[in-house]
Parts: sequence; structure tokens; C-alpha cells
Amino acid sequence: MNFFDEINKKYKVFEFGEISSVNSIMKLKDFSPIQIPEEYFEIITERKEIEINIRDIEYIGISIWNAICCIEMNTEYYIQKYTLMN
Repeated sequence: MNFFDEINKKYKVFEFGEISSVNSIMKLKDFSPIQIPEEYFEIITERKEIEINIRDIEYIGISIWNAICCIEMNTEYYIQKYTLMN
């Protein structure tokens, strides 16, 4: 049983985009200065880009981007810079 089979009914899951290929995952691993959890790779090889929202509440949720989108977003907005600030 995976995460998406167990998700609580008060959440709504949307999928869009493409499932990440092995090649795109390797590019992300090479690109990223931080170690990415293996659970993330399991999710993006099983599902497309994902957005999880709390039902009946707008604009509260999380997004899980596929590997290529992570590279694009980090290149455009320098997101990694904020995760390395400690």
C-alpha cells in the first residue's frame, strides 16, 4: 500500500505533468547540492507532479514537482539557496 492509497479523505490530490524518468532523476541528483530523500524519488516515479490540498480550504497544501520541474524552478528562483541557509 502506498502513500496515496492511505491519504485521509479531508485532502484532495491533483496530478498533472509527467512521471519522472530515470534520466531526469539522475540529472536532478547531479544538479542538487543537497542529498534528496529516496522517498521523494519513489513518489515521482509512481506519480506525476502532485498537489495535495486540504478540502474546502483554498491555497493550503503542498506541491511535489517532478525532477525536471525541480531543476527548472531552482534555476529560475534559486530555491536551493534558501534551503542551505543555516
